Amino acid sequence: MKLKYKKKTLILIFFSLMLLISINPSLFLINSTNEIKNPPSQPIKTQGALAIVDSLSSPSFPTGLAWDGEYLWVAENVLDKIHKIDPSTGAVIYSFDAPGDEPSGLTWDGLYLWCADWNKDKIYQINSSTGAVIYSFDSPGSQPTGLAWDGQYLWNADNAGGTIFKINSSVGAVVASFDSPSIDPKGLAWDGQYLWVSITPEAKIYRIDPSNGVVVNFAYDPGNYAAGLAWDGHYLWESDHYAHNVNKLNIVDMTNPTIISAPSVLTVEFGYTGQILSWTATDLNPNTYTIELQASGVVSGPTPWLNDTAITYNVPDGFAIGEYNYTVNFTDDYDNFITDTVIMTVEDIAVPIIINSSSDFIVDSSYTGINISWTATDQTPNTYTITLQGTGIVFGPSAWSNGTSITYNIPDSLAVGEYNYTVNFTDDYNNYATDTVIMTVKEDDPAISFGNYYLTFLIIGIILSAIIQKQRNKSSFE
Repeated sequence: MKLKYKKKTLILIFFSLMLLISINPSLFLINSTNEIKNPPSQPIKTQGALAIVDSLSSPSFPTGLAWDGEYLWVAENVLDKIHKIDPSTGAVIYSFDAPGDEPSGLTWDGLYLWCADWNKDKIYQINSSTGAVIYSFDSPGSQPTGLAWDGQYLWNADNAGGTIFKINSSVGAVVASFDSPSIDPKGLAWDGQYLWVSITPEAKIYRIDPSNGVVVNFAYDPGNYAAGLAWDGHYLWESDHYAHNVNKLNIVDMTNPTIISAPSVLTVEFGYTGQILSWTATDLNPNTYTIELQASGVVSGPTPWLNDTAITYNVPDGFAIGEYNYTVNFTDDYDNFITDTVIMTVEDIAVPIIINSSSDFIVDSSYTGINISWTATDQTPNTYTITLQGTGIVFGPSAWSNGTSITYNIPDSLAVGEYNYTVNFTDDYNNYATDTVIMTVKEDDPAISFGNYYLTFLIIGIILSAIIQKQRNKSSFE
């Protein structure tokens, strides 16, 4: 339940707190949902992309903030006042009572002030010259904070729901809404193109696309607690609630680096070597980059990088089959960043290679002890089979090893004919290679019987004897 304070009670509380602070500042603590412990005031400084270039002392604890083209308007939620202040000196020019119990947001529409009230759940249109309420409607959320005007619509951040509403201010109707970048949105401003919203628990100020709520970028708040935001056309202003200041912020750099060259999806063969990933980014203020491998963490960096100069990463050799997601993150001096992810897939698409195979051969039908052998290579060998054409698989599936010979013993006594033996080597990824060896079984050569040998020798002997006898007769005659 939100607290509802009466004016006199609040005034009494305020002056009591001021007395306590003067005695011991460390005792000061506000426990409202809208408050945190009071840290010490900080000097002018730069935090990332935003730099405090001027700091004005604010009346009490500032909340909502608006710019009317010449002056700043500051709401504060202790005495519930709205102050018109000189942006060059911080001097209060004019003040009036806020219409509710706890003003939390302000904006200017060109003619009138608008004020959101945290306790009353109301949004008021106010005549800034008199402080009179012209019109009001219930806020769409239960804890309205920041307000902004885009020239046509009113925008309202709701602290309770973490929602940003686009409102038709004429009727108080919500036109569109989207989630805040994070919980507890406070200040809201419009720069002519984007909305700015301060998230106090994170100490961040986000720039978001009003068409969809997508974060364009963000910067860390250089102040203590940005309860309100306003845009003057060049500078962003914040009401620094606990420092009692209104800070003028210069946007030093809120542009993310740009990646102009990146690797495509990469597919490599298992057993690869020498793979390199390379990116090129541009930025006026480059800082460092990191490269992260999903599930492993950062594998390179943080390392300085140069504008428009390629950075490279040598992928380790020997990764197993699978997908490997590499993400590069380029940052600049002001915490702007950009990332890119490339997926490297290691796969096995190479077929086994048969490096040795028996030649086709012929045997007699009386053969025995004949075998065939093959040798294949592959990084991920699986099984092999041997098939006899017309019969089917005669061996396997059986495991085989890279570069190791496999042998098949052919059964004895196969009939005369032609036998086609085909080996099929497969690997773990269904790649395969085949080879066929043809064995021909022929009839044995006819044997010569002993009788035939005898007759042959007898004939030869008779012929030789006749020749010798003839020679003798010739010699006697002479």
